[in-house]
Amino acid sequence: MLIRHDLGGEDAECLAYYCPLVTAEWDDETVLAGRLGDAAALYDHPAMQSCPSNLWADDRSWVVYCDWDLWGTKVVGPVSLIEALLADPELEALRLPWTG
Repeated sequence: MLIRHDLGGEDAECLAYYCPLVTAEWDDETVLAGRLGDAAALYDHPAMQSCPSNLWADDRSWVVYCDWDLWGTKVVGPVSLIEALLADPELEALRLPWTG
């Protein structure tokens, strides 16, 4: 779904951050860069125990936050992306309220 809503499509540059709880690298940050079209492989990366903690567009137009121990994912992005996620019958999605 991200590919359909990013202007760069499959070739859009994105970054993936793995938190130290996943990498056990407490002194070094683990950030991988690549194409959005290749990002699905990050969820089965042989060197990692879990999915990326954060995945975001290089232009910062969207961000995905995965909370692996809560079985939930948060997505922030353009209205068209959020509306598509909410409308997808295969996903359990809800809009979180803004709080002040």
